[in-house]
Amino acid sequence: MRRLFVLSLLAFAFPAEPAEGQDLEALLERARAGREQELAERAPAVRALMVELVALRLKSGNASSREAQRLRDKLVQSGAAGGLALLDFFDLSPASAGLAALRGGPPPLPDSKQATLIALEEAGQALERLHSPALVPPLIAGFSAALPPARAATLSLLPKLGAPELVIPFLKARYGQDGLERSLRAEALRGLLALDAPERSARLSRALTSEPAHLAEVALRYLIAAEDPSKDAEVDALARDPARAPVLLDALYLYWRTLPKTLAAPELLTWLGWIGTETLPNELAPLLLVRLGRLPLPAKELEPRVRQLAKDLPPPIDRSAKILLANLGDKAARRELLDQADLALERAEEDGWTALQARAELLLDLNDPGAALDDLKRVLKLNQAASPFVRRASFLAQARAYALQGKLDKAAEALEEARLPADERHKLRSDPDFAELLAHPRHGEVLRG
Repeated sequence: MRRLFVLSLLAFAFPAEPAEGQDLEALLERARAGREQELAERAPAVRALMVELVALRLKSGNASSREAQRLRDKLVQSGAAGGLALLDFFDLSPASAGLAALRGGPPPLPDSKQATLIALEEAGQALERLHSPALVPPLIAGFSAALPPARAATLSLLPKLGAPELVIPFLKARYGQDGLERSLRAEALRGLLALDAPERSARLSRALTSEPAHLAEVALRYLIAAEDPSKDAEVDALARDPARAPVLLDALYLYWRTLPKTLAAPELLTWLGWIGTETLPNELAPLLLVRLGRLPLPAKELEPRVRQLAKDLPPPIDRSAKILLANLGDKAARRELLDQADLALERAEEDGWTALQARAELLLDLNDPGAALDDLKRVLKLNQAASPFVRRASFLAQARAYALQGKLDKAAEALEEARLPADERHKLRSDPDFAELLAHPRHGEVLRG
């Protein structure tokens, strides 16, 4: 491993072959001196670029603008020495050179957590694009002393830089470390599933069958991304686990939507039986019922139980049961729901756009994104004078409709119009309806940025 690190440094400092017979220690010393000199020359420009990029994002709130992308490209063009300078932004301690650059400007930035986290995010993305194994040793060396956000960013970045012979043992040690934070252990597992092919199958099985829910979710999302049905039996067993399944509704739904099959009635009846109990409180029931309606279901076996739920559940949860009943093919339930929406629209005030938007969102739940878009186009004409905050919900519903249709370019445009704050964009990254958009290399930037 030491030899790999030495060679990577030599390759960085000396593109040409060293002279034959040159002493290795002398070469290493020359490499170190050359690296430090180039780092000293490039670091100020790299830090200035990062300050400019963070300032732009704080001012505009738009992470995917052309100017932001231009600055990112310049960061990557700074090369391996620039990559070492970017590591300053993984150091979140008060004495950090990266934080000093953010505070000093120009322009001087507010000493805020948001500015720090944007810089950490942008540094991680630039380092990923550099894909330099020479960055692996300093990242590993700095892990223990790093603050939690930088530790998470390090674990996420390491598998993307190369040098698996260094990264895999490090990730194994972190995954097995007692007391490691949940999110960090999940990142370690994510990296191991990506890199450690010989142990991947066994590790997936353990995560799905016996690990806590947050690790089972990592395994599920790996299978989803790989469109891998090899662990179908373990996933079905996970779906019957009352301790873990209720907190994995989104991931299980996305798994079944990605790897479509007609779900078995016993598992579904088990889920429906949990509604209203401690296992699945009433506040989670609408999410379950609406999501189930988008999957291939054994309608004949489920319909009696869903009909009973529509009678027994309290308002407004009973409405979600009626939506599922309609999605199982009950035309009367569908007509009742749409009649109620039409009546609310008739009784609405003159502009009527709030009732029209409510009908659009119902149509989305009824798996009719085309009709929902027709209503949303009218909504966005009617509420043009409303505040951007009010219109945000309309653009978000429009983006969801386009995403469900697979029109990812239009979904991305609608999300741009929504101007979502960073925390709301972050929530959408785990929303199954936007999973395909998030995975797209270009259109997904609207959520990743």
